[in-house]
Amino acid sequence: AEPVAPQAPAPPPLTPPPAAAPTPPPQAAPLPPPTPPPQAQPYYTPAPQPQPYYTPPAQPAPYQQQYYQQPQPYYRQPAPAGPTGTPTWLIVSVAASLAAALVMALIGVLGVAGSPNDPSTQTTGAWWAVISLGFAVLSMMTLVGVVRRKTWGLVMSWITAVLLCLTCVGLVFGIPIIVFAARTRF
Repeated sequence: AEPVAPQAPAPPPLTPPPAAAPTPPPQAAPLPPPTPPPQAQPYYTPAPQPQPYYTPPAQPAPYQQQYYQQPQPYYRQPAPAGPTGTPTWLIVSVAASLAAALVMALIGVLGVAGSPNDPSTQTTGAWWAVISLGFAVLSMMTLVGVVRRKTWGLVMSWITAVLLCLTCVGLVFGIPIIVFAARTRF
């Protein structure tokens, strides 16, 4: 038989630590008192009442003395006055067309004088000078009428502008004259 070795004592059994005192469960908020059941509604809606046939007038405010006020007299507004002074841009446009017509007439005269042996150039230059002088005379009459603020001067500015617009170069001078003549009142 073999000798038996002494054994170590057994560990003590595990015990849970002592628990703290149990906490009571949280208290719920008190419930509101129960609401009473709604009143029983009638099964019908009363008919709307008609408006009375006669409504007495409202009582007027007590009398207060009113002071007399003179009514404002009505004066007819005078018609707006027309523009005063000279129509500057119309005058400038007509003067520029006059200067251009004189320069073109000078070119026509130089064409006639510069080619004494070529009858075709002389004929073209002569016609060029005559037509340009016609535009110059027309522009001069228009300029005089517009500067004097005469009605016929405004009519002449329209005629001059339309005739200038018949030529390609004249469009440069005719269109501004039309625009400024349309804005001018005498």
